[in-house]
Amino acid sequence: MIQAEKLESIGTLAAGVAHEVKNPLQTILAGVDFLCLHAARRRETVPMVLSEMRDAIRRADSIVRELLEFSATNHPDVRDEDLNAIARHSLNLMQYELKKHHITLAQELAADLPMLQLERNKIQQVFINLFLNAVEAMPDGGTLAVRTYARPLAGERLTASSRFGPGETMVIAEIEDTGAGIPPDQITKIFDPFFTTKPTGTGLGLPVSKKIIELHGGAIHIANREQGGVRVAVVFKTSGGKNHEKETNPDH
Repeated sequence: MIQAEKLESIGTLAAGVAHEVKNPLQTILAGVDFLCLHAARRRETVPMVLSEMRDAIRRADSIVRELLEFSATNHPDVRDEDLNAIARHSLNLMQYELKKHHITLAQELAADLPMLQLERNKIQQVFINLFLNAVEAMPDGGTLAVRTYARPLAGERLTASSRFGPGETMVIAEIEDTGAGIPPDQITKIFDPFFTTKPTGTGLGLPVSKKIIELHGGAIHIANREQGGVRVAVVFKTSGGKNHEKETNPDH
C-alpha cells in the first residue's frame, strides 16, 4: 500500500513537471519556427519574439531549479545565525515591492532571541517567498506584519506529528497580511507541488519553503486570520545548550 502511494505521488509529480515545463518549451519552439520563417523579412518583430523566448527559458529554468530544491534531501550547511538579522535583510530587499503596492510594514522583532543553527541563504529564500506571497495578496495596499519571539512549550505539543515536545523552546517568526485570505477549498492544497492560483506561478514556492524549514528541523503553518488575511508561522527548535543561554520572553 505504501509503495503504491509513493508511486502514485511520483506519477502526479512527474505529470506536473511535464505540464509545467512543456508550456515554456512550446513557446521557445514556436519562437524558433517563427524566426526561421520570418527573420529575414520581418526584422522589427525579432526583438519581441526573442524576449518571449527569453522569458520562457527563464520560466523553465525556474521550474527545474525549484523542483531540484523540492526533491533535495541533503542537510543544510548550518551555523549560528540571528533570525532577526535574516528577517531584516530579507525585508530590506522587499522595500521596492512594499512601496510599489502601498504596503505598510509593521515589525515586532524580539530582542532576546537565541541564536539558531541555520543556513542563512535558505532561510532568506523562505522569508522572501513568504513576503512576496503577502504582497501579492494585497494588490491595493495593506499591512505586512512581521514578528519574532521565543517561548517554551508548556505541556502541549505543537502538532500531533510534531518534533516539538513539552518543555522545548520554540523560536517563531510570524508573517501576517491583511489581504482576502485563502479560500477554504484551497487551504489544504497550498503545500501541494504545482498547485497555484497565480497566472505565472510555478506552484513550487510554498512546497520548497516547507521542505527547507523541515530540513532545518522546523515546521511551517499557514492559516486564515479571524480579522482577514493570512498568518504564516515559521517555527524553529533551539538546538541545545548554547541556544538556551538567553532567556526567552515569557510574554509571548
